[in-house]
Amino acid sequence: AKLMYPGHAAPFGLGDVYLAAFIGALAGFLGLPRALFYGIALAGVVAFGLIVARTMGRAVPTYIAYGTYLCLGALLYLVIGD
Repeated sequence: AKLMYPGHAAPFGLGDVYLAAFIGALAGFLGLPRALFYGIALAGVVAFGLIVARTMGRAVPTYIAYGTYLCLGALLYLVIGD
């Protein structure tokens, strides 16, 4: 982030990496890819919806909190399981 945005505060940090480590501790080594996939897929669906809403002329945020969807993906993994 520091290389991409020199002299500015980086718009992202290591929070998602730390969160993924905690999700791995929760879901286990074999469950981590599936839990992260669920979170990434949920974030993708929401991002797609925001893109569609923006093209329709609605005022929508330009960013989403990615950690929220990683947590939702972990919860979805716990509910659905393997």
